[in-house]
Amino acid sequence: MKIVHIEEFFHPSFGYQVNNFSYFHSRDHEVHIISGAKLRGNIVRCEPEKLRSLDREFESATNVTITRLPMAFEWRHKIWLKGLHEALEGINPDVIFAHGVEYVSLLRLLCAGWQKRCVLVADSHELATAAHNHLLKALYTNTFLRWCVRKINDHGVVCFYTAKPIRGILLDYGIREELVEELPLGTDLTKFHHDPKGREALRERWRVADDDLVILYTGKHNDYKKPHLLFEAVTRMPRRALGRLKVVSVGPADASYLEQTCQPIFQRLKQKNVEVLYESAVPSEQLRDYYSAADLAVFPAQSTLSSFDAMACELPVVMQDDEINRDRLAAGGRVFEIGNVDALARCLSDVTGDSQALRALGKAGRNDVVSRFSYEEIVKVLEDRCRDLVEKRSSLSGAPVAGGV
Repeated sequence: MKIVHIEEFFHPSFGYQVNNFSYFHSRDHEVHIISGAKLRGNIVRCEPEKLRSLDREFESATNVTITRLPMAFEWRHKIWLKGLHEALEGINPDVIFAHGVEYVSLLRLLCAGWQKRCVLVADSHELATAAHNHLLKALYTNTFLRWCVRKINDHGVVCFYTAKPIRGILLDYGIREELVEELPLGTDLTKFHHDPKGREALRERWRVADDDLVILYTGKHNDYKKPHLLFEAVTRMPRRALGRLKVVSVGPADASYLEQTCQPIFQRLKQKNVEVLYESAVPSEQLRDYYSAADLAVFPAQSTLSSFDAMACELPVVMQDDEINRDRLAAGGRVFEIGNVDALARCLSDVTGDSQALRALGKAGRNDVVSRFSYEEIVKVLEDRCRDLVEKRSSLSGAPVAGGV
């Protein structure tokens, strides 16, 4: 099969869904990624020549072809890829996977009738942009819900949900239930697993004894991800629970947030003899060592793919209590009331009170990730489903399936 992923913003160095689909795809298939010629500014800045170099490395490693198209406009993370249809004509795909039901590209594909020419599928990850902007919400109500959904239903466009709450959102749009299917997010188990040598090396660098406790946060330091909730919660843990505790926080930071919100808490923790080690960024290939070296990971706001990576390394995880996180942490973590610092402090005290139970929680999380969230297995499910859809379409139209098996 010829499979085209349309990912409007694609970074070849990140560990996102399309990246993992690319690494694990069957070499029997011809896989393409169509994306914008530049990256979203709030993700990462990357000069064009550097991006071209990263693309070439990714293509070599995955046997995937990347096509970057000029962006006619960008508005609130919604972009118009110039030359999209011409690029697709040149590939002549069997399957187009439009990533993001809520993005412009799916609307354009439906308008151009690609669902009549090949198998078209889509997915949805989260709706934060649409949900928090009234103008965008009105726009989607009057275009997507009234026209796009009708096209999806009329032509049997399968829409995948990546977490259970999103299934309900797709159904609320009006998409027929039989077209809404699960395709979970996950992790690369070949990259993320417990590494005793990495643990030993980092803890030595941090000057942490083997029986000391390290709590880790990885991710952006801003008011959306709210790592300050973790720092504040540690200040409220009982003194006996602090013991020989160290907090390690890794990731890029909004300068004003770090200085005005986090630094004052760091000073109060210092008075309690709790050291906070902050590192602005580490290469993604080194994160396995960090997850192996820590004893507990805490992501105090929202949901994050990093939770899969951490649990794959046998690291227990604490996150806010919502439907997505309760499912993801069913075996390998704990949840606390959203935004409640005292509840987080109690959760940290409880979960770290028994080191043996903490290690058992980490191993259970690893087993659950292997069972449910391995990208190697998820990609097999996706490709089998695409094959079924292509063969069904071929049997109805009498056209042969392109690309062999």
